[in-house]
Amino acid sequence: KHGQQPVTPTNPGKPGEPINPNDPDPNGPKYPQGSDQVTKDITRTIQYVDENGDTVSSSVEQPVHFTAQGVLDKVTGQWITPLTWSGSQAVASVKSPVIAGYHLVSVDRDAAGNDVAGVTLTHENDSYTVTVKYAKNGKIVPVDPTGKPIPDVPQPQYPTDPTDPAKVTPNEPVPTIPGYTPEVPTVTPDKPGEDTPVVYHQNVQATVNYIDDVTGQTLKTDTLQGVEGNKSDYSTKGSIANYESQGYKLVSDDFPADGYTFATGEHVFNVHLTHSTSPVNPDHPGAGYSATDLKKTVTRTINYLDGQGNVVANQVSQSFDFIANGTVDNVTHKLVTVENGKITGDGQLTWNAASHDFDAVVSPTIKGMHVTNVTPTDQKADDNVAKTTVNNQSGNIIVNVYYASNGTHQDGAKTVPSTQTVTFVDEDGNELHAPAVSDFTFSRTPDVTDPEGNVTEGSWNATSHTYGTVNVPVIPGYVAEVTTAGGKTATIDNPNVTDKVVYKKVGKIIPVDPTGKPIPDAPTPSYPNDPTDPTKVTPDEPVPSIPGYTPDTPTVTPDKPTTDTPVTYRQNVQATVTYIDDVTGSTLKTDTLTGLDGKPSDYSTKGSIANYESQGYELVSDDFPADGYTFSTTGTHSFTVHLTHGTEPVNPEHPGAGYDKTDLQKEVTRTIHFVNTQDGKQVADPVSETVNFTANGTVDKVTGKLVTVENGKITGPGKLSWTPAQDVKAVQSPAIDGMHITYVSRDADDTNVKGVSLTHNDSSYDVYVNYAPNGTTTENGQNIPASQTIKFVDENGNTLRENNVQTSEFTRTPDVVDSVTGKTITEGSWNETSHKFGTINVPVIDGYVAEVTTAGGLTATTDNPNVVTEVVYKKVGKIIPVDPTGNPIPNVPTPSYPNDPTDPTKVTPNEPVPTIPGYTPEVPTVTPEVPTNDTPVVYHPVDNTQNAQVRYIDLTNNEELANSGNLSGQPGDKINYSTADEIKSLEDKGYVLVNDGFPTDAAFDNDKDHDQIFTVTFRHGTQPVTPTDPGKPGEPINPNDPDGPKYPDGSDQVTKDVTRTVQYVDENGNKVSEPVEQPVHFTAQGVLDKVTGQWITPLTWSGSQSVAGVKTPIVEGYHVVNVDRDGDGNNVAGVTLTHENDSYTVTVKYAKNGKIIPVDPTGKPIPNVPTPQYPTDPTDPAKVTPNEPVPNVPGYTPSVPTVTPT
Repeated sequence: KHGQQPVTPTNPGKPGEPINPNDPDPNGPKYPQGSDQVTKDITRTIQYVDENGDTVSSSVEQPVHFTAQGVLDKVTGQWITPLTWSGSQAVASVKSPVIAGYHLVSVDRDAAGNDVAGVTLTHENDSYTVTVKYAKNGKIVPVDPTGKPIPDVPQPQYPTDPTDPAKVTPNEPVPTIPGYTPEVPTVTPDKPGEDTPVVYHQNVQATVNYIDDVTGQTLKTDTLQGVEGNKSDYSTKGSIANYESQGYKLVSDDFPADGYTFATGEHVFNVHLTHSTSPVNPDHPGAGYSATDLKKTVTRTINYLDGQGNVVANQVSQSFDFIANGTVDNVTHKLVTVENGKITGDGQLTWNAASHDFDAVVSPTIKGMHVTNVTPTDQKADDNVAKTTVNNQSGNIIVNVYYASNGTHQDGAKTVPSTQTVTFVDEDGNELHAPAVSDFTFSRTPDVTDPEGNVTEGSWNATSHTYGTVNVPVIPGYVAEVTTAGGKTATIDNPNVTDKVVYKKVGKIIPVDPTGKPIPDAPTPSYPNDPTDPTKVTPDEPVPSIPGYTPDTPTVTPDKPTTDTPVTYRQNVQATVTYIDDVTGSTLKTDTLTGLDGKPSDYSTKGSIANYESQGYELVSDDFPADGYTFSTTGTHSFTVHLTHGTEPVNPEHPGAGYDKTDLQKEVTRTIHFVNTQDGKQVADPVSETVNFTANGTVDKVTGKLVTVENGKITGPGKLSWTPAQDVKAVQSPAIDGMHITYVSRDADDTNVKGVSLTHNDSSYDVYVNYAPNGTTTENGQNIPASQTIKFVDENGNTLRENNVQTSEFTRTPDVVDSVTGKTITEGSWNETSHKFGTINVPVIDGYVAEVTTAGGLTATTDNPNVVTEVVYKKVGKIIPVDPTGNPIPNVPTPSYPNDPTDPTKVTPNEPVPTIPGYTPEVPTVTPEVPTNDTPVVYHPVDNTQNAQVRYIDLTNNEELANSGNLSGQPGDKINYSTADEIKSLEDKGYVLVNDGFPTDAAFDNDKDHDQIFTVTFRHGTQPVTPTDPGKPGEPINPNDPDGPKYPDGSDQVTKDVTRTVQYVDENGNKVSEPVEQPVHFTAQGVLDKVTGQWITPLTWSGSQSVAGVKTPIVEGYHVVNVDRDGDGNNVAGVTLTHENDSYTVTVKYAKNGKIIPVDPTGKPIPNVPTPQYPTDPTDPAKVTPNEPVPNVPGYTPSVPTVTPT
C-alpha cells in the first residue's frame, strides 16, 4: 500500500525536495509546486477620512486566516487529495463612529446604510480598504433680515447626532445674541454640511411719552422693547386711568388704538394730558380754603344803652354775606384762571360783591331820655347811626348809642375797634392765602353828670383782648414752620395786632447717577404735602420711574421737607453665561444675569459647574470673573464656561460601559495530550500552559459609552483594547519505547508541538500527539476548528456591540495501518461529531430592546463547524404628547423609554411623562405594552392662573414674620411684587436679611397644583456691646424702631482701669522715692439680640492680668522697715488682678539710718567731731553696710576700728 504524506499549515510542502528523505533515488517523488502555499491572511481595513483624505478616526482592521490541506502519494508524488482550502469566513459589520463636528457622507464599498456591512471572504479574495468619508458639519449663521451675517456673533457648528453619524442633532438651539431675537428658537438642518442662516431681528424700541400740557413737562416715558414685526401687548389705558385718578384729563393719545407692531426706526407716541378743574365755593371748599374762608358774614350791631350800659331799646342788627368763588386745579390743588377751557395762569377768589352799604339807622325816641353820644364816631351822623360801607375784609362793627335822662349830661364814651390779622406768605413776602382776620371792640361807657353836678365815671369793657389761634392751612407745594398762628393780645393803645406765617417751597426728588450727577430729562417731582399737617410732606413717597434704571431706594421720606433728596438710580444691565459642551459643540444652557450698573452680582458658576461635574463633565475653562461680576454698562457682558466629557478607564477592576468583569478578562489554556492512536490511552503526562488576557477601554462619563481619546481629547467612538498576544512555549514530544509519533493534531512542528501566539479571540483547546506501535503508520487524522458567533445587530444589520465568540475543535484520531501489509489495524474516531455551545445573557444596550434574554446554545458538527446567530435589537419607542384630538403637540419633548437595566427585552415601567408648560397629562406615567411602539399621551390645556406667595421667615425662632398674601398671574408673567418695604421694616426692627429668595425678575411658573413659595429668610441681628460701642441704657437698640427693645442697664459699663500704686515714704509719710504706678485695663464685651433686646452673650470681662513684682529701691540714708501689703520680703510681690478689684496703694515705709557717735570712756559724746550716718547696704534696702569704719578723731583712738549695727 502506498504511503500518504499530509500537507497542512503545520506540515507544509517543500517544493522540489524529496517527499521521502531516505529515498536514495534522485528521481524519487518530490513535493510539487504550490504545496508550500497552505495559508493566506486577508485583511479588510476600514478607514475614516474627511473630504481631504485626512484621518478623522482610528481605522478598523478585520483580519481573517485561511488554511489549505491535502494528501500526497508518497510513492508516486501525486496528489491523492488535492489542496483544499478552509471554508469562507465572515467579517462582522462595523458601525460607523459618531465624530464630533463631522457627518458621514459615503461608504465606498460593503455599505449597509451608513455602516460597513459584514461580508464573507474566501481564500480567493485579497486584502482591501473600505473608505468611509465624512464632511464637516455646517453652522448656524445668524443673519439680519436682509440676509447679511451679523458680525462678531457666535456661529456654532451643528453637533453630530449621537445616534446617527450621518445626521446632526435636530432642534438645536440657536445662539443667544444680546439685543436680538431669532425668528426660530431651534434649527434642524436639511443638509448637515450646509450652513443654516437664521434671521435675527434687532430688539427694537418704541417710547410712549405722557405729557402735561399745562406745565409742558413729561410726566413719564414708557419704553417698549420687542422684535420687529411682533405685536406689543402694551396699552395706554392703565396709565391714563392712573393719571385721571390724580386729577388729569386726557387731551389726546396717538398710540394705536388697536395695538402697536414693532418696527425699525424711531417710534415715539405722545399722550397729552391737561389738568382738570373744579369749582371752589362754600359748598365745595378746596385749594386750602375751608367753607368759613369762602363765606364771610359781616354784621353791624347797634346797641341803645344808658350811662351804666343798660339796654334802653331793642338792638338793631344789619348783616351781609360775602361769598367767594374760584377754580381749583385738580392736579396741583391750587387756584387757577381758566379761559376758553384752558388754564392760563394762577387764579384768585372772586367775591359776590366788592362792598356792601349798611343803611343809616335813625335812633329811636325814648321818653324822658335823649341821645348823648354815638360811638365809634365814624358811625355817627348827629344823634343817629350813619350809613357805612363794608367789604369781605371788614370786621364786625358794634355801634353804641348812649342815652341819658333829661337833665343829665354824658361825656367820654369811646369805642375802639380791634383786629388780629394772620397773613400767609412765601419767603419773598408774596401772599399765598387770604389773611385770617379776627375782630374785637373795646368800648367805654360815658361819664354821667347828674343835675346836681355829681359825676359817675364810665368804664372800659376790657383793657386788653387775647385772640384765639387759627389752624395754619396746608398750601400745596409749601410747608410752614408752625401748625397754628395768632393768639396775639391787643390793647386799647395797640388795638390791631398781626402775625405772619412764612412758607417755604417743598423739596424735590432728584434722580442722580452713581457719580451723583443728575440724570438728564428725568422727572424731579416735588414732595406731596401731608394733607393733615402744614409743616410736613407725605412720608414714604415713591420715587419716579425712569425707563432703563432702577433706584437704590423705592421711596423717600425727607429729613427736611424743604431740602431736595438725591436718589441714586442705576442703569439696568444684562450679562450672559453660556455653558458649552466642547465634545459635541452644543450649548448646554445660557444663564441671563440682570442687575444694576455698579452693583455686584451674586451669581457664581460654581454650582452649575459642580452640577455638570456630577454628570461626568470636566471643566476646561471659565472666564466668568473668579471674584464675582459687577454689572457695568461697559466692558464684557458675555462669559463662557467650556466643559468636556470626563473619561475613566474600563477594565476588570473597574467595569463599565455595559461590560461586566467577566466580559473584560479571559483565560486561554492549551493542553497537549500524548495518546496511543489505537486505544486513545495516555502514554505520557499532558502538558498545559495558560495565558490570561484583559480588556481595557475608556468610557465617556457623560454618555456612558466607549470612546477613543487622543492627546487628551475624545475623537470618536471607542472599543475595547485587549492585552497583546502571548506565546505558549514549544513542547518537545517525549520518546516512548516501541512507539513512534504518527500525527500531531494541531500546532505541529514535525513531530513536536511548536510555540504559538494566542490572543483573546482564541479559546482553550487541546492538542493531541498521536503515537503508534513501531511497524505501523497512520492516515486520515483531522482537526476541524469550530465556533459559535453571537452577533448583536439592529434591524438593519448594523453591529451594536462586539461579537461574542466561543470556540471548540473537532479532532479525529488517524487510522493505524500495518506498514508491511497495508491493512488497517485501528480506525480513527472523532472526539465528538457534534458540539453544543453554551448560552450567554444578552446585554442591555441603551435605546434598544432585544427579543430574547439569552442567546447561543447552538450545535456545531464536523460538516458545519462554524455556527452563527444574531440577536436583533429594535429601537425603543417614545412617549408622544398629543392634544385631545390626537394630534401631536408641536415642539415638545418626546422622550424614549429608558431601558430596564436588568432585562434587555424590557423598558422601565411607570416612566413619568414629560412636563409641558400649559398642559396637564391624562396619565402621570407610562408602562408600554410593546417596548418598541410609541405611546401617545393625551395632554389637556390647563387653567394657567398661578398662585404665589412670599413668606418672611425668622430662622432664629423658626416662625413666620409676615406674608405677602396671595399673588396671582399667568405663567411666565412677572410677579408684580417687591420685598423691599417689608425687608426694610424688619431690618428696622433688628432683623438681618439672610436671603431674599424672591428674585427681582421672578415670574409665575406653570405648576397650578403647587403654589410658588418664595422665602425671605432673616436671623436676629446682633448688637455687639464693646468698649468702642458701649450700650446706651434706655435708648432703642434699633434707631429706626423707637418703640422696640432698649439697651439694658449696665450695658454702658464696659471698661475699668485698676491701678496699683507703690509709694515710698518715711515714718512721717514724706516721699523718699518716686512712686511706681502699675495700671491695668479691663474691658467687657457682650452681644445683644437686636430683636428681643436680650443678652445672647452676657457681658464678659477680659481675663485677669498680672502686675509685676517691684524691687524696692535703695534710698541713701534710709532703710526699709515695712511693706504694708503684697509684700515679698522687702519688695512688692507680683499679683494677679481682675475687673472685680479696685485701685489701691502699697506703702513701703523707710526709716532714717542711725549714726556712729564717738563717745569718751564715760559714754559722753565727744563734742565737735564727725557723727557719720550708716550708709545703706547697696544690695539690701533694709540694711546698712556692715563693718563701716569709724571716723578719725584727732587725739583719740577708737575702741573698735569698724561698726556693724545690729
